[in-house]
Amino acid sequence: SDNFTKSDNKVEVVRLYLNLMQKLNAENDLGSVYQTLSEKANDCQLLELSEIIQKDDSSENDCSKLVLQMLLENQALKQFSTVIKDLESYSSGFNLLHDYTVKNDLSFDQKQDCDVTRNELFLSYLDFLDDGKNSMTVDDVLKKNFPHGAPLGGVIIVDPNGEKGVRSGFLYVTSLEAGLQMCKNGGILYLKSYEYKAENFDVIHKNSSKTLRIIGEDCSNCSISGALRIQSMGEVTIQNIKFEIGDNPESVDAINVFSGKVSFERCIFECFVNTAFYVHPGSQNKTLTSPQTKLSMKECILEGLGSCQRFFAIEEGGGNGDLCLYIDTCYFNEAYSGLTVQKKPYTWHNVRVTFSNCYFNDLQDGVRIDCDNSNTACDIYNINCYFNLCLYDEDEPSNAVSCSNIKSINASHCTVQYNHTQGTAVHANCVNN
Repeated sequence: SDNFTKSDNKVEVVRLYLNLMQKLNAENDLGSVYQTLSEKANDCQLLELSEIIQKDDSSENDCSKLVLQMLLENQALKQFSTVIKDLESYSSGFNLLHDYTVKNDLSFDQKQDCDVTRNELFLSYLDFLDDGKNSMTVDDVLKKNFPHGAPLGGVIIVDPNGEKGVRSGFLYVTSLEAGLQMCKNGGILYLKSYEYKAENFDVIHKNSSKTLRIIGEDCSNCSISGALRIQSMGEVTIQNIKFEIGDNPESVDAINVFSGKVSFERCIFECFVNTAFYVHPGSQNKTLTSPQTKLSMKECILEGLGSCQRFFAIEEGGGNGDLCLYIDTCYFNEAYSGLTVQKKPYTWHNVRVTFSNCYFNDLQDGVRIDCDNSNTACDIYNINCYFNLCLYDEDEPSNAVSCSNIKSINASHCTVQYNHTQGTAVHANCVNN
């Protein structure tokens, strides 16, 4: 602590602590380090440390995470974003801010400060992605997915500006359709930066034991325009891609998820259409090829551009279907609704909808699920979400969460802000729990 207070190179002191902890096999216990340091660090020293780390390109992510924790503990949130400088520190920032909010008994003013900081972090994160700073080379992808030097087989690279063939152990193709056709059994499909356009792109994954990973070079210059249909027997992960869904409100383009465990990570969605995502519950009939459907998103940006009516819709499915919709740390902007399920009878076997650590900005409705038949097997969870609600249609209600004839709803650590006088935080009708 004395060294930290007196030293001119505070980053080096932090590294010394981390190295000492590694020798003691305690590298995962960062709590004692930042607690000890923060005891003698005032706000000026914390700011100085964050500025030093911001300028120090060689500093490791552990150091940035350490400073973020110290800033939270000292409630110096105005300096929070100054520490963020790469993709991993954005992830650390979002996660630490979320944990701090839900695990502490905060006052309303403290909760507001956290909400403001999270919004600033999302906007900075969007600029980071738009500027192409999340670029991933093929080597980056291989290091992340094969950390122990696994064989390079099963890697296909789509390069529309290149030539077909095998080079350096990789199979090169010149169209996204060809790449998707060759990856039906899983593997890695790496997309070089390009504007991929087609009326429909079909992702058909037939291997339940091998994950299919579709990874773009960066969100700024690697984009997919057109409808996307996904059906999987296993897991499909899509990362680092910008999706341009439709080019006008009358467009019928959409992303349809029919089955499998499908996750989008660090993607941008520009949604001009009425509905961006249609999610179809799987079938309980084990003899069919359609298993349970799970759609998850993490650290994604969804832009409604003042045109999108709803980002998500849940369909009837194949009968007695299972579905899990899990949205974590995502930013929704300028649309009528986040999720809307129109009022009609459903035969869902088990549907679970979770929004965690999300920011809904300039929406009239957050989450709306209205069912005709009583006790539909649907559960809604909203955890630490911020709803900034505006009014697009004065004749319709504006609710952060609205549901009827479902099994349960759980909302915690949420903030709802209205820019009008017609809002309701939670509207629940015929809900068991």
